[in-house]
Amino acid sequence: MDGTSQEWSVEEAERVYGVSRWGGGYFHIGENGNIKVTPNPSDPSIQIDFKAVIDEIHQEGVQLPVVVRFHDILRSQVANLNTIFRNTIAEAEYSGEYQGVYPVKVNQMREVVEEIVDVGEHYNYGLEAGSKAELITVLALNTNEDSLTILNGYKDEEFMRLALLGRKLGRRMVVVVEKYSELLLLVKISKELGIEPLIGVRAKMTVKGRGKWESSGGERAKFGLSFAEIINTARYLKEQGMAHCLKLLHFHIGSQLTDIRSVKEAISEGGRIYAEMHKMGFPLDYVDVGGGLGIDYDGTASTSESSRNYSMQEYVADVVYGMKEVCDLEGVPHPNLVSESGRAITAHHSCVITQIMGEIRSNSAGVDTSEAEGEHYFVKNMREMASSFDQQTNMQELYNDASQYKEQALDAFKLRVLSLEELAKIETLYWEIMERLQEYYAHADYVPEELQELDYSLSS
Repeated sequence: MDGTSQEWSVEEAERVYGVSRWGGGYFHIGENGNIKVTPNPSDPSIQIDFKAVIDEIHQEGVQLPVVVRFHDILRSQVANLNTIFRNTIAEAEYSGEYQGVYPVKVNQMREVVEEIVDVGEHYNYGLEAGSKAELITVLALNTNEDSLTILNGYKDEEFMRLALLGRKLGRRMVVVVEKYSELLLLVKISKELGIEPLIGVRAKMTVKGRGKWESSGGERAKFGLSFAEIINTARYLKEQGMAHCLKLLHFHIGSQLTDIRSVKEAISEGGRIYAEMHKMGFPLDYVDVGGGLGIDYDGTASTSESSRNYSMQEYVADVVYGMKEVCDLEGVPHPNLVSESGRAITAHHSCVITQIMGEIRSNSAGVDTSEAEGEHYFVKNMREMASSFDQQTNMQELYNDASQYKEQALDAFKLRVLSLEELAKIETLYWEIMERLQEYYAHADYVPEELQELDYSLSS
């Protein structure tokens, strides 16, 4: 539908672009038709007209593309996650606490990390590092001695020494062992320096997440200890007189989890591992459920790779109540809970603004389809279907017939039966029918599976 259509309205714009469905409560279409940003949804009186932001960018002579960041959205997301965990823990009568961490790798920009650390101090919200560069960053920025610093990723001797020096500074640096060789190196260096480490172990779960990054979980995951290696780790620490240093169990089944069932299954399996370790004489303080809290990018609230079929509230409830259920059945204390949600914190806060150079539509350059002398009956049949659209009663049949004629026309062209001009007419008429079908099904309660991809087909 073009911008001059009399039918265009805020409601139609919302239907087409679905801003409120993917905007997370931060973005919506205002009464004037412009996108409005509400940095703090709990105070809807504060709104920013996005067009006014773009106008100011132009006035300053800044060339597009540019990235616009709303730091208040960062603050709001950190507060939301922590508040939901606290409220759910209280509601469930869960005896542990929540201490989340932000994975620096998600967005390493200094102003982003500093904003998260600042608002997170009230919640003892910490940071996660997965490289030496990130470790140095978190040592400089995460100065709250009550928050956690979780250390994942590849760890060499220099990494271990930096982590232990952080312990000497009073920081709660938890080195997560992801390969058995890392444990041997960590114990060796800690004894050399005379500094007791805080140790975590990452379990290689059998549960796999559902989504684009599901390969990062499961038994064939790159990182993590097998069940046998976890047992050997526990025994080795006992032999070294360091059993009390084992503080945390970590697992991660993938980023951008699309299906809440993955979370439920992971908590059930991870909770059992925690309970068994507790019974073995390792009273762990923390269970780190990793990342995975997804974002509904396409607004469908589904299990597609760009969506999720759950809310933040539902995710938190499944983590808290799921862990409580396992622990109560096993008769072990409730651990403190840690999550490494990065995407969920940062995704909505930044927008890329770029100049539109043009548009590509499948039928943007159609030809004159009026009747010509001696034209092939394929052209006549397609024209009749297009002209009788309003009299059609079975749109599924119309779609099937039009698609079949288009395929047959292409075969006929290859066999030199149709001319290029005739093929162009058929193609133009076909896309006219598809556009009419798109408009017809836009307000329909049910859309046949074959027709659900029309928006995509017409935009390519």
